[in-house]
Amino acid sequence: MDTCISTSYFCAVPLLEDIRALDHIGQAKVCKAFAKWLDRNPNVDSMFIERFRETFGDIDCDEPDESVEFIHYAVNDLDSSLTFIDYHSPMGFLDVVEILSPVIAEAKADCGR
Repeated sequence: MDTCISTSYFCAVPLLEDIRALDHIGQAKVCKAFAKWLDRNPNVDSMFIERFRETFGDIDCDEPDESVEFIHYAVNDLDSSLTFIDYHSPMGFLDVVEILSPVIAEAKADCGR
């Protein structure tokens, strides 16, 4: 089932479904946007976010075709991180949604979906 892009996500599940529906290039862009958000929000921390930082560090965003395996790992860690933020910091989650929604929409448009 292909989900429509939302301008607002109220929980992590539909957001993650849309991220997982993207190709690896779109997923790399989403991971990069989330990593930038984390840099601007250093007080948000958990074991899941640390794992995401580690796996994201292995992605070559300039050559995503060379990092497909690491992109898949980072998306799995992104899943855990967003679920953690959604549960523990609902306002923080809405802040993340504001950053990621346009990136997802652009990636879907680039894929011709």
